[in-house]
Amino acid sequence: MTTTATKTPQEIRDSRPGRNNQYDGMSFTMLHLNGIKEYEDWFAKKREREAERDIVNRHMQDPSVPGVDKMHRRCQYILKYGRNLFTCPGCWLLPGLCVCGFMAKVDAKTQLVVHVHQTEWGKCSNTGCVAHLSVPGSKLLLKGYKDHDAQLTALFADPTITTAILWPGERSILPSELKAIADAKTGGRIAVVAVDATWDGAMRMKCSYPPDALHVKLPPNSALAHSPVSLLSPVRKYRGDLENNGRVSTLEAIAALMCELEGDLGVRDTMLHNLRIKVDAMLIQKNRETVYGTVGAEMAEKVKEEARLVGERMAAEMAAAGVDVAALQRELAQEAKISDD
Repeated sequence: MTTTATKTPQEIRDSRPGRNNQYDGMSFTMLHLNGIKEYEDWFAKKREREAERDIVNRHMQDPSVPGVDKMHRRCQYILKYGRNLFTCPGCWLLPGLCVCGFMAKVDAKTQLVVHVHQTEWGKCSNTGCVAHLSVPGSKLLLKGYKDHDAQLTALFADPTITTAILWPGERSILPSELKAIADAKTGGRIAVVAVDATWDGAMRMKCSYPPDALHVKLPPNSALAHSPVSLLSPVRKYRGDLENNGRVSTLEAIAALMCELEGDLGVRDTMLHNLRIKVDAMLIQKNRETVYGTVGAEMAEKVKEEARLVGERMAAEMAAAGVDVAALQRELAQEAKISDD
């Protein structure tokens, strides 16, 4: 009688090509959240990204390559792989927690462009992508990607639409003034460029815009005064505080400006509700309790049940292949960690 030797987790890793510790804490639940149906999907995608990253690194270190081309090549990599291996391309959450189908749409005449810094693209805590999902016809552009840069340049040069950058400051005009300028010059057509970055990153991005571009700010009594604390505060490290330091998320600022330009509180309320949905989903992704009661309980239970079914199937397949499933799961559980950024 021939018996199949039980393999330890270390033997499993050693038997696979590439670096050790390739499981990287991918428990059955995490596999489901990442939208991975087989372990080999994870390994294949990881090997592909590592090979691509090596190519990009060599490109970045080549002194003969112009800086603009290096930036573009890095952006190509970011657009293809995002921040994590498996994320929804719409809401930038794990596929098992995708909220794209929950996003309500607003009817807005204002054209919205969300201009995203490289370090923000693909972050699960990013809110610019929620603004893009909320406003049909809006654009989500990555700074440094040549095609996106060309689109933004063309927008600023378009004489048929009045384009303004959402930006605080003394030289910025109020929404009512922007509407008056647009009425006089472009028949009321307005485009707003929202800079989605940290403050330092936004300052650098601002230098790339035309020096004569219009800037628009929120009035003191804007619709942003829905709360003294940012709705993103449960997941944002700096705990955005409107009352003390004026820090709010990109979406909240956009929602307030769109409300001023459209003259419709419903625009603001819809976009803020979408933000609450994403925050609750982010908290589930971080294995924390939800705070806004949107899709939390229903989504958490659905994820747990689907993950259980996937886990049972994969465990059975691995046991049949001679894998010590219990030892593997203990090790994966010990290593497991989901990063929000």
